[in-house]
Amino acid sequence: MIKIDSEINNALEHMDDTFQVLPIRNTVLFPSVLMPVAVARKNSLKLVKEAHKEDKHIIVLTQKDNSVNKPKEKDLYTMGCIAKVYQILPVPNADDGTVMAILEGIKRIQANDIQEDNSGILHAKATPLDEEMPLNNDKRFKAMHESIKELTLRILGERENAQPDLQMTLRSLTSAPTLVNYVCSSYELTTDKKQELLAIDSLKDRATALLSILEKDNEMMNIKADIRRRTH
Repeated sequence: MIKIDSEINNALEHMDDTFQVLPIRNTVLFPSVLMPVAVARKNSLKLVKEAHKEDKHIIVLTQKDNSVNKPKEKDLYTMGCIAKVYQILPVPNADDGTVMAILEGIKRIQANDIQEDNSGILHAKATPLDEEMPLNNDKRFKAMHESIKELTLRILGERENAQPDLQMTLRSLTSAPTLVNYVCSSYELTTDKKQELLAIDSLKDRATALLSILEKDNEMMNIKADIRRRTH
């Protein structure tokens, strides 16, 4: 993975620049998270390949409406992440040239003055958003992040359609901030809800909100299991 601290400093040095914007669908990128994204649109393919080759920062923003093929500013959530294209992988049997771009979130930003160039690629300015981090000896945060990991694994273990790689990645994560943001990004939530979590400035408050969602899902899962036992 990219060294996030040095990348944050590098990105902050270029905040007066204009960044290319990669619109994504169905999910939200969070800081310190590696996330695979299928890229098929011509402009997006050009953008990720160039960014990867030249090791450039880009802005990643999520679409409000997945059906829009050429999103403009009004079609995007303007809070997102500065990111790097960590890796590009071919997609087997993809006749349309689709690739899998592995994105790494660097820092939360507010995108401003989104403009489209002559080739149809969006560009924007970025205002960095500070992240309030818990203290290293914060026992409550430690307990919360352990509960988030435990509950997420329990819920995914009960879901028939859960992807094994999500569970494997979750088990391997040792950084509490990365774990919290990874679950925010990867857990099955609406895009609106993920954007709400991204908008929370305090990582501890974000973990609290996420834990509340997981506890409700776990309670519902237990109720359904109890109903099944009673009716069989």
